[in-house]
Amino acid sequence: MGSKKSFVSLAFTYKNLHFLQLNAAKTGVEQYGTVDLPANLINNYKVADKTALIKILKEIWQNFRLKEKTVGIIIPEFSTFTKNITLPLLEIKELDEAVRWQAQDFLPLPLEQIVMDWKIIRKADNNYQVLVVAIEKEILASFVDAVGEAGLFPQLVEIPSVALSRIADAERTPKLVIYINSDEAILVLAQGEEIIGSSVVNAADNEGILWTAISLCKHYHDVPIQRLEIGGLKFTQRLIDNLQQNIGKPAHWIQPNVSGLASEQIQEYLLPLSL
Repeated sequence: MGSKKSFVSLAFTYKNLHFLQLNAAKTGVEQYGTVDLPANLINNYKVADKTALIKILKEIWQNFRLKEKTVGIIIPEFSTFTKNITLPLLEIKELDEAVRWQAQDFLPLPLEQIVMDWKIIRKADNNYQVLVVAIEKEILASFVDAVGEAGLFPQLVEIPSVALSRIADAERTPKLVIYINSDEAILVLAQGEEIIGSSVVNAADNEGILWTAISLCKHYHDVPIQRLEIGGLKFTQRLIDNLQQNIGKPAHWIQPNVSGLASEQIQEYLLPLSL
């Protein structure tokens, strides 16, 4: 993102909250840690027990003596809707109207119940390729309000697929990114900043992860995969071998160049690092 401002990254899964702060130069980790979340604190995509989360956040800042109050938040992938759409070359205001008009076709809720953001990711053939990310207002507010009521200042909110497509590979070649944490496997077919397709699978379902990876590549067969990028702590060697054999590319571990973490810890904290 190139942001010079310091902030603490908060990455939520259904079971854990990872937090991490880089130094001002973004080259080394100053503080990091993981807190197990009580069962059902995050339920039905949103924070179900705001009081408990506020208490946890206050304890983190106190116990780790964190001075920085500005935070960035990564929320679970399942909480959002993402879609790539093609629109004509319009002025920005007209483009915003066109995005919202087209979004009504694929969003399950009325626009007044949705918070939506979009970004031009490519200009080609007299069209814009636009990435649309949308989330139910109530879901977004459940995270942002809890963080705010803990005395912190949310600066940005992001989802894992966007974070992973950015950190996985600086090249603009098409890539399949697979990240597996304790809860879920996130698969992203991306080219540069353009998310072409994504899917979420139960982390324990290795066959499902393999099948989904193959299906993504087949469905988007006109996008020739150049790289297979993997990250997280839940890969088995058998899954890696099967992925390499079926995708036809060697697997590369996502390995950002930062100091202060061992290689295994980098895999554990990939999402907050990317933010």
